[in-house]
Parts: sequence; C-alpha cells; structure tokens
Amino acid sequence: VAAGMIDAHAGALGAIGAHGADLGHRFALIAGTSTCVMALSDEPRFVPGFWGPYRDAVLPGKWLIEGGQSASGALLDHICTVWGGAEPDAAFHARVCARIAELR
Repeated sequence: VAAGMIDAHAGALGAIGAHGADLGHRFALIAGTSTCVMALSDEPRFVPGFWGPYRDAVLPGKWLIEGGQSASGALLDHICTVWGGAEPDAAFHARVCARIAELR
C-alpha cells in the first residue's frame, strides 16, 4: 500500500499504471476485504454501475472509474471459516486453489 493512497488505488497504480501505455484497454481486479474493478483512461468515461470518473485519483492527468463489492473478501473468509472448517490462512488458500484446479 502506498502512503497517502487508498489501498485499491495503490493496487490500480501497480497493476495498470506500471504498464504506462495502452491504459484505455486495461482493467484491474483488486481484492482484499472488499473487491474493486479499476480502469484508467486519458478521457473521462461514464459507465453505468461504476463510480467516477475521477481525474488525477491515481495518476496525474488520467481518469479513474471503479466499481466493487464491499466486504466480499471478508465474506469469503467467513465462508472458509464456517464451511471449510479452517482459518483462511495461506495453507488453506493453497488447498482451495488446488481443489479449484482439479475441478476445472
């Protein structure tokens, strides 16, 4: 997390802004306690269901739109604890990912 930045905005900076070019064709899914879909562009874009656009929120001269679900990550932790019978730690996460891969 960058000092002085909202955590999802810092994630967008790392996931989208680090690439520099072609910003208008990239989205980032930032997951934590909540889940945010972030996009940057050179011009303001108004998209139903998304917040913004906000100028200079992540990068100078760029526009940000975002959408998301509050507490979605916390809900997944709760489901893992209640139905998975384990604390949602790194080992549990690895077992869930392995099982998902088996089911594909």
